[in-house]
Amino acid sequence: MDYHDKIEFNPPYSPKFPSRFMWIKGDMLYSLSLVRINRPHVILANGKRDYPIRILGPDDMNKVMKCVLCGIGFKVDKDLNKV
Repeated sequence: MDYHDKIEFNPPYSPKFPSRFMWIKGDMLYSLSLVRINRPHVILANGKRDYPIRILGPDDMNKVMKCVLCGIGFKVDKDLNKV
């Protein structure tokens, strides 16, 4: 399926999400309110929250864009060129 792919986080995203791999599901787009969404976080030993941040590189961002475009019906190659 062109609208699914996986990306690797090294090190893993957080102890709460220990897998190094996460799936991109480009066919599962949602409308949501930023008021109601909360960032993933980890509770530290002192009770405070830590918000792990990962920045995707250009190759991973291309994977995400390809999956989303395929999920909404566009046919593109790995370089995001229309097929």
